[in-house]
Amino acid sequence: MVPNNPKQSNSMQVERGNSEQRHLVASHVHREQFSGPLPHPEHLERYGNIVQDGAERIFKMAENQAEHRMRIESEIVKADIRRSDLGLLYGFLICLVVTGSGVWITVQNGNLIGFVAILTPLVSIVGLFIYNRKSQSKDKEEQSSKKKK
Repeated sequence: MVPNNPKQSNSMQVERGNSEQRHLVASHVHREQFSGPLPHPEHLERYGNIVQDGAERIFKMAENQAEHRMRIESEIVKADIRRSDLGLLYGFLICLVVTGSGVWITVQNGNLIGFVAILTPLVSIVGLFIYNRKSQSKDKEEQSSKKKK
């Protein structure tokens, strides 16, 4: 991985003391920053010198961790899709049962309860559909505005 900050060096010299006696104070600051799953290349080289195949072992460990993370993320996505599909199936079955019950009650008794039982799931489905469409379009607008910034 590329260092976040390139090497920085600051040098400063200051004269201190009275006019008869002056001392020169010098300081040198060296700062280096590196981030990523692997150590800095210089440190990696040192590991290789200290432990036989140390650098290769560190690379293998990073590769194994990346594979593990990708496998877990893939399993999470598959589980979310399955959960979503089951939710749709169960919702459809519940609406089918309630609507069927409403039709049966209306045919048997011819009263308002059956009609309400028919309309309730239908209104709920239409309302959820409209709500999901609006929230999806709102999310898309937010994402496109974030990309433009």
